[in-house]
Amino acid sequence: MFHDLRIPPLTPLPVAHLGSRLAAALLDFVAMGAFIILLTTTWPGGDGASSPFENLLVWALIGLFVATYSQVTTSRWGGTPGKLICRLRVVAVRDGGPLGYGRALLRHVSHVVMWTLPVLSLLNVAYCLWDRPLRQCLHDKIVSSVVVRCL
Repeated sequence: MFHDLRIPPLTPLPVAHLGSRLAAALLDFVAMGAFIILLTTTWPGGDGASSPFENLLVWALIGLFVATYSQVTTSRWGGTPGKLICRLRVVAVRDGGPLGYGRALLRHVSHVVMWTLPVLSLLNVAYCLWDRPLRQCLHDKIVSSVVVRCL
């Protein structure tokens, strides 16, 4: 029964260090915050005189940006801007190749869902502390992805 079980080979690239993953997350947080501040302070009517429609449009743009930031950049370039600056990539465990949009979207959605539940959120992030050898968070396990260092 177990003889048919196939274990995928480990990625040929070195697994990312936890410090670089944290640095990348902080850079992404700063980038998203900067975008939100830029949009809300430069939008016409940013002085508080904007109409309810304009306010709704600004919040819709912010929501669209936050909702698509991770999966679009991960599927297109292999990682978010923070990961790319830190020379990290998100790749498939199976072959070290790109995730593609569907898997990048599922990775993002699973991460967001876990952030809505405090205990699961903490477990998701902490999981990579003891996961060996790939140091995967739970959202990586769900889509069989791994964060690697670029040489």
